[in-house]
Amino acid sequence: MTGLPNNQGILYKRQIEKLIAEQIPGCKVHSSFENTRCYLEFDHAPGDCGVIPNAMYIALRMSHMKDRLELNLFEDSEAFDLMQRILQKQEKNAHEKKILNTNRMFLETGDSRNSTVPKKSLPSDMMTCIQLFVVHVEECGHFWAHECDEQQMKSLHDLQSEINKPSNIQIAAPIMNPVAGSLCIAPYEGQYFRAKIAAVRGNEAQVYFVDYGNSEVVNFGVIRQLLPGFKALEFQAIECVFAEIAPPMGGQYTPAMNQMFANMLLEKLVYCEIYSVDKGVLRLKRVVSAEDQCVDYHSILYAKGMVTKQEESFTSQQNHQLRYGGGCLGQGQDPSEEGQGEGHWGFGLDEDIPLPRTSYKRQTISGPFSPIELKFCGLAAHGRMKEVKVEPSSVNAIALDEEAADQHDRLMIAAVSSVNSSGNRIIARETTLMPNIHGLPALMCLLFAPSIIIRRDKQRKFYTGAICGLGADPKTGGSAFPDHDIELEFDVQFDVDDISNINNVKMAFNVCMGGQHLELRTVTKCQQVIRNSLKQLLNKKRESMEKVYSPDRMKWRQLPDSELLSHELHSTMADQAHLYRLVSVPLLEGNQQVSSEEAKQNSRIEFLKEHCKSLTKFACGPRNVYGNVKPPPCELCNVCFESIEELQAHIGSRLHRTHEYRLYN
Repeated sequence: MTGLPNNQGILYKRQIEKLIAEQIPGCKVHSSFENTRCYLEFDHAPGDCGVIPNAMYIALRMSHMKDRLELNLFEDSEAFDLMQRILQKQEKNAHEKKILNTNRMFLETGDSRNSTVPKKSLPSDMMTCIQLFVVHVEECGHFWAHECDEQQMKSLHDLQSEINKPSNIQIAAPIMNPVAGSLCIAPYEGQYFRAKIAAVRGNEAQVYFVDYGNSEVVNFGVIRQLLPGFKALEFQAIECVFAEIAPPMGGQYTPAMNQMFANMLLEKLVYCEIYSVDKGVLRLKRVVSAEDQCVDYHSILYAKGMVTKQEESFTSQQNHQLRYGGGCLGQGQDPSEEGQGEGHWGFGLDEDIPLPRTSYKRQTISGPFSPIELKFCGLAAHGRMKEVKVEPSSVNAIALDEEAADQHDRLMIAAVSSVNSSGNRIIARETTLMPNIHGLPALMCLLFAPSIIIRRDKQRKFYTGAICGLGADPKTGGSAFPDHDIELEFDVQFDVDDISNINNVKMAFNVCMGGQHLELRTVTKCQQVIRNSLKQLLNKKRESMEKVYSPDRMKWRQLPDSELLSHELHSTMADQAHLYRLVSVPLLEGNQQVSSEEAKQNSRIEFLKEHCKSLTKFACGPRNVYGNVKPPPCELCNVCFESIEELQAHIGSRLHRTHEYRLYN
């Protein structure tokens, strides 16, 4: 958020967090300050889907709805005195810790300093392996576990027995007005467990069981107070995720995938290799079964096609480097928590900063804004330089990138679009945000554009992009409809096989839509071709590449026929100018077009090369392997043999060596 009084933002920490809590009940937010900015970080609430907290969506939605936040400001003299005291504390903290003093501040409140229940201590940066027992599976690759510590497990068992004694349940008073974030005990399958109230809706509350990781929705009447004696034992559930994985094809895990993962891991003892500890979550590089260490669950997920590889976040990679390369983080601390406490630039005061006593002055602050909010522009030439806004009532009005490290283009489809009165903004309506499949924006254009010219790099080694549209005007040579032309720059590698599959789809469309009185089996065959080709295009894993911008941007300059890999279907039903023209791709270095006779000759040459290698191996092999087996004939010289000795003599002869030399040269 921006617009705070310069270098005084920390004075308004309580106000900002209170205003956000009023707008988003039950959310937990942390704030830090720098110059006129306030940085907000939201905690995940139990039941949140995806990697982004629901509270963050709501906060950004507030900003889009122009719901501004107003602060009551301190008087100048009072603000000056408070800042002097804070700066003195910060300088003292920096001197004691021997760290660099910066102008970014994080202030601990009384609530964060006086937490009555200790958090579960996570593995230190010296640990690389841990043994866990899985107690709850959230989704594929995401679960909660207990550390295999007999003393801790005995303490938890004893605690559960004490909580469920009838006398203790009677002493624990019911909570009739639960508050999000407070601790309690709640029932699950007939027994009470320690829990935290995550959210309150009507007369029901969503509770998160702090020792097991699962969540439930329960009525107010069954929630009871957590007695002070039951707060000594630290929370036992450890949140774990598989590192460097993501759902396949940029989507989400299906219920079948989640169930399969639960069947594999739930209530199993596992050995884990730690990748990092990031934001209080244990990220695991490798997980194997304790019963059979040959069972590697990471490998199983990859083999079944349930996950794809994804780069870890910066803070996770930083912790990984410290963990395996040597570092100085403390017990259970990770880089994302630096400054979140009494170390680095964070510090605490003996008392909280008070709210302004009087409404001396009010100031409106802007935001919040997020760097992972997706910005869109039009693909066609007339909308390329215009800002695209999604209608406020759309579910895609707030589109956040859950894979911020992934720099590949995303695609959003709008059924209806219009331009505002000033002509500098496009309003998109009835939108669909497509899955994050690498290369999907280019694939959609290549599949459905009527006319296409593929671009290649100067060295003729790879394809760089394409221009898509209605093609060139035969009279002028320019674009037939320039406002609707689309210039693509590929961010993944496309090859001749991809263009072949794209042509298959276009050809099947042309036959179905351009033919007359087609038989049912012909239509069925075309549908099958389209289905198979699309599956191959969408399921193919393509290598990423840097975008290369063409000097012929927005120009329909086709290469000479001698430099094109032609499809040889011109003026046929499969290539119809009024429907979809098939694509002719430029020749690349190493894929020059060859005739069928040349192809047969090349195949024969490769066969003879392999044949010569096998003959040499046969002649030089030990006698006890082949015995009295008759040697195979020499296909290169067209000579037969009765014994290995004859074969050995032939291989050393001038005739064979001359033919072999010609074969390879």
